[in-house]
Amino acid sequence: MTENDRAFLEISLTLLQQGCRVRFRPGGQSMRPAIKDGEAILVEPVKLSQIHPDDIILYRMERGVI
Repeated sequence: MTENDRAFLEISLTLLQQGCRVRFRPGGQSMRPAIKDGEAILVEPVKLSQIHPDDIILYRMERGVI
């Protein structure tokens, strides 16, 4: 992970913890076809009770953000 990646992650996590939304363009193919490489996505904090089957979630683990 580059220094820029770490800075983006820190800023994004801080904003999400404050209840803000974060928009970015993730790279890679692992979420195709739901999310295409470089497609703009918007993430926002939600309560666990708001998550439903088929939702796409972003979460933080010890090894990084998944």
